[in-house]
Amino acid sequence: MCDATRQAADIRTEFRLRYDPHDGWGCVIGAFFEVAETLYAWGEDVPAEWEFRPGLGEPEAAEWLDGFDADTLVDFGNVLDRWSDMLRARGDDY
Repeated sequence: MCDATRQAADIRTEFRLRYDPHDGWGCVIGAFFEVAETLYAWGEDVPAEWEFRPGLGEPEAAEWLDGFDADTLVDFGNVLDRWSDMLRARGDDY
C-alpha cells in the first residue's frame, strides 16, 4: 500500500473513532473546521471553495490530525465538504 493510500485509510479510521451517528452533521462539520484550521495553523493553503475564515484567536492544529500531510488533509476536507452538502440536502443540518 502506498503512503498516500495508507494516510487516506488512516484519516478515515481516526474520523470514525470520533463519529457519532446521532449527530452526523455536528461530527462532519466539526471535523471539516478542524481540518481547515489545522491547514491554516500549519501555514498551508486552505482551498478557497471551503470559504474558511479564521477566527480572531491563535489557530490551533487538531491533535488527531498530527502525522497526516497537507495533501491528505485537503483530500479529506473535500470529502467532508461533499458529505456536508449531502446532509444539508437531506435536511440533516441544524
